[in-house]
Amino acid sequence: PQILDILKEHGVKTVELGLQSSSDATAAAIGRGHSFSQFCEGYQRLRSLAPRAEICVHIIFGLPYESRADMMRSVRDVAVLAPEQVKIHLLHVIRGTPMCDIYNEGAYRPLERDEYVSLVAEALTYLPPDTVICRLTGDGLAEELVAPLWSRQKTAVINDIDKKMYENDLWQGKFFNSVQ
Repeated sequence: PQILDILKEHGVKTVELGLQSSSDATAAAIGRGHSFSQFCEGYQRLRSLAPRAEICVHIIFGLPYESRADMMRSVRDVAVLAPEQVKIHLLHVIRGTPMCDIYNEGAYRPLERDEYVSLVAEALTYLPPDTVICRLTGDGLAEELVAPLWSRQKTAVINDIDKKMYENDLWQGKFFNSVQ
């Protein structure tokens, strides 16, 4: 049976979908294997076959070749889908991966902490106010993480995001109506 049939049959409660970026150029560069329109088709099919399942969409900030505008486009594209949950990740450079080779060659620069904080604060303003934000940052295993090392300070990063939002009068969903 197809995966969606299994989900429907077993009453799965949450399905996590790794979008990473809505940019097809980025998807090709990172080898995601499907276009954004294919992602949307799968999302809608999942929604229709398992209507009670909560969908969690993963977004990654700091992917190679992406600008701030590209990242915010992904957030707005996800906002239109109105998933029940979203996880926002920072791209980590992990020892022994192709990304680590690119980083070591100087062909990739990870996001700085202030850049990431600013991106997340802005992203939250576009997401639906009732979408549960399950993650604002992640962390790699300390012995495998090559960069950015500041990402190990999760609590401080989350506090910085909260502070940025407070200082700039931002909140989740503030600009959601502008993306619909």
